[in-house]
Amino acid sequence: MVAGYRSARRRQVVLHDLDLVLPAGSVSAIVGPNGSGKTTIFRLLLGLQRPWAGSVQVDEQDPAVWRRAHGTGFLPEDPVPVPGWRVAGLLAEGRRLAPTTRARTRADHPEAPPDPSGSSEEERGWLARMAHRPVDRLSRGQRREVLRHYAFAGTPSLLLLDEPWSGLDGPARLRLRRAITRARQRGATVLVSSHELPEVEAVADRVVAVAPTEISP
Repeated sequence: MVAGYRSARRRQVVLHDLDLVLPAGSVSAIVGPNGSGKTTIFRLLLGLQRPWAGSVQVDEQDPAVWRRAHGTGFLPEDPVPVPGWRVAGLLAEGRRLAPTTRARTRADHPEAPPDPSGSSEEERGWLARMAHRPVDRLSRGQRREVLRHYAFAGTPSLLLLDEPWSGLDGPARLRLRRAITRARQRGATVLVSSHELPEVEAVADRVVAVAPTEISP
């Protein structure tokens, strides 16, 4: 597969001869320097970008079709929440967007207590205390943890996590590791991009290294 981006004067290839298979019930990690195509891989798997050569499929479907039908949990590297969202409402919206029975039954109750599947009693208590706080007024670490719960809402079968440990303290990092492990145990496919190698080693079944390419067709 070949993919990249267009600038004003040329096309810049960032992924060349990439052959990547992500098994269900596994955690794969992408590591590499900035500019090596990690974000492009996420865009391809979300169906927001198409490869210039080759193909990308999620369970033999177009990634955009899969995302609309089944839901893809995505945590971007530096998410910027829209002002006005409160924690409970944001998590309810995540469940509404996920095509599960639980999401449909709770969609009309945006102020219902958060119910992230598989979360511990400690996490449920923390989210309940945060429920009515504006997301854009949280600290960076608190905001990233809330948005992690948003990405996991509705128990998606595909989870794409871009630098998920960034800004998290020790206890929050441990909670994230446990959440990733729970997702793998229920059969989800998890793809993580991170510069934090100790965290990657703690959760990943395999690591894929990518490097920048100099090809500019």
